[in-house]
Amino acid sequence: VSNALYSRYQADKKFEVIIFNDVLYYFDTLDILDKFRPFLKEKGIFIISMWEHPQTVKLWEEINKKYRCLDSHRITHSSSNNSWMIGAFKYGQ
Repeated sequence: VSNALYSRYQADKKFEVIIFNDVLYYFDTLDILDKFRPFLKEKGIFIISMWEHPQTVKLWEEINKKYRCLDSHRITHSSSNNSWMIGAFKYGQ
């Protein structure tokens, strides 16, 4: 999905959950979350998952400044030792 494509996207309904699985580091993170926020129902949440990498530490910091983390977990693959952070977020603090 290109930046141009997501910037034109319009939903015809609202959702309880919108999932961003390993994609936010390809976009302007806060811009894409702000773009999709109106498509959430009043109590809707974002589920965000990102591979743990030095670049994603900054992205999580950006997200946490604007969105409240309801819950988060780290999952580590036993043989490769690669980790992913997964969190549930709601707009506002």
